[in-house]
Amino acid sequence: MKTQPPILPEIPSTREDDLHNTENMNNADLTLFMAGNQFMVMEDLLKEFQKTYPEVKKIFYETLPPGLELRQILAGGARFKDMVIDVMPDIYTSVTEESMKELSAKGFISDYFIYLHNRIVLMIPEGNPCGIKTVTELGRSDIRISQPGALEDISYYIAAMYEKAGGGALVKRILEEKKEEGTTIFTVVHHRET
Repeated sequence: MKTQPPILPEIPSTREDDLHNTENMNNADLTLFMAGNQFMVMEDLLKEFQKTYPEVKKIFYETLPPGLELRQILAGGARFKDMVIDVMPDIYTSVTEESMKELSAKGFISDYFIYLHNRIVLMIPEGNPCGIKTVTELGRSDIRISQPGALEDISYYIAAMYEKAGGGALVKRILEEKKEEGTTIFTVVHHRET
């Protein structure tokens, strides 16, 4: 019986700016799958890294949502436009420890460590025109929300924040009812779409 190849996740075609140095992809000295919101520090970080390790000349890195990168690792690659990216990272950064435990259980990694903790913050327009003072106010009909969709690990922590602030009713209001109303919008690559 012939086994089917795994279905590869799709990197959105508009995310070319999150795939860095693709010319080095298949012969990189270092391959990094970094959490998407780290895109703004990577150029400086890698310049400093290469000063310390000048032998590392060719670096390929992604700055995509960690959930997408996890699916890419587990599937053995991802599709982007007309190419397949089937390289494995030397370093993968995730939002959740659960992702690391899954990679460990499936034999992809032997060890991992926590190198930072993120905070969830609310970004509002300058001057706070809607007068938002608490998380519970995000349930209001006049407040539009843009946040990562359920496929992204960080969405778990956002839902937990809603739960802590207003219980299950606030979670339902923001994630279900406001989605139907069009006032909660779920992003695919949040760090670039918001």
